[in-house]
Amino acid sequence: MTIRPARSSVVILLLAAGCSPAANPSATASAPTSASASATPSSDLPESSLAPTTSANLIDAINLAPRGLLTIEFTDWSLTKAQAGFPDLSGDSPQADRDAFLLTMQGTINPPAPPTEFAAGTLARFARFQRDRWGFDILDLEWEAAAFANDGTRAGSATIIRFPEGFDLDPLLALLDERGYTSQVRNGVTIRSHDYSSEPWANAWLEMLNVAIYPDQRTLALSSLPDALDPFVDAAADPDDSREDRQPFITAAEALDDPSTAYLSDGAHLCTMLDPGNMPVPEVVQAELAAASPLNLYATLGIGYARAHDPIGRMVFAYGLPTTSAADLAGRQGLATSGHSVQSEGRTYSEFFTVEDAVVDGVVLRLELTPHSDSPRYLFLGVFLRDMSYAACAL
Repeated sequence: MTIRPARSSVVILLLAAGCSPAANPSATASAPTSASASATPSSDLPESSLAPTTSANLIDAINLAPRGLLTIEFTDWSLTKAQAGFPDLSGDSPQADRDAFLLTMQGTINPPAPPTEFAAGTLARFARFQRDRWGFDILDLEWEAAAFANDGTRAGSATIIRFPEGFDLDPLLALLDERGYTSQVRNGVTIRSHDYSSEPWANAWLEMLNVAIYPDQRTLALSSLPDALDPFVDAAADPDDSREDRQPFITAAEALDDPSTAYLSDGAHLCTMLDPGNMPVPEVVQAELAAASPLNLYATLGIGYARAHDPIGRMVFAYGLPTTSAADLAGRQGLATSGHSVQSEGRTYSEFFTVEDAVVDGVVLRLELTPHSDSPRYLFLGVFLRDMSYAACAL
């Protein structure tokens, strides 16, 4: 467990079974114990808590989301392919290579339990037919993100996809014309829409009924409902410097440091979901939470993995002040290390992952994790099961 002083910096699903080059054939009722902090962080609030990192693709996805961002699920397909030993793989690659890569992804060929489906990216379940029906598939993507936002006046949800530089979008545009899509332009974004149809191409992938094409001709936002897409289109006219609500997500993204897959959530949104008053909580967990309290409200939580990290998993809590992140260190580390599961009686989180270290770095509290069986899906199970006492806010 380490506390590092704050320092300023420049500011921002696939869970592979074996996402590495080798994959390419061509507790108790009392609070869990934790060591205490041994140093005092700086009290100055920095622009960001970390030295410059990249996470550029994840940051781009965040910057395309509208105001009131609540959650974003992100898969970096270019990075994932490279780490699996298929850096040049695309939708045009030989079927044997395509199948070999897809088989490295847990549960996406013979789907899927919900956690695995998230892990592989929201589009992975369409890999079998995407190219035939739309002229592209997940293997052509640089990255994808599924975002949900609600600014209090309207809600929006969309899948955002980005193609690599040089990708020819013309065949897709011609296909939209051929299928009778309408066209309008707003904020420099071209919106192509189609009424619901019984045609197979529409039934199988409803998000393609509304397609927002950004000026770079590489980025699309997709949604089954036109109203849900509107906030994303309007965000295109929202200057970056006016979007302070993005900063906590960017801070968390920086701390994840180029994840292959990531899940980020607004802190107030997640803490409300995990509030013991909103769900049944076993007595042993209630006791652990009481002993670990107070657990402060964080701005954003992020979970991600990258094979370049050792250990591969990270869970980060981005706070508003370094003193708050330091105050939560022992409690959150203890709960994640040996706390009891909310949903699985008698089990502890140590059966899903091992906490190798806990670090406070300015406004960020970071847990470094090794998932069970080296399978990143175990890092994300708590999200789907709403089983994350270590992310609760017991004020």
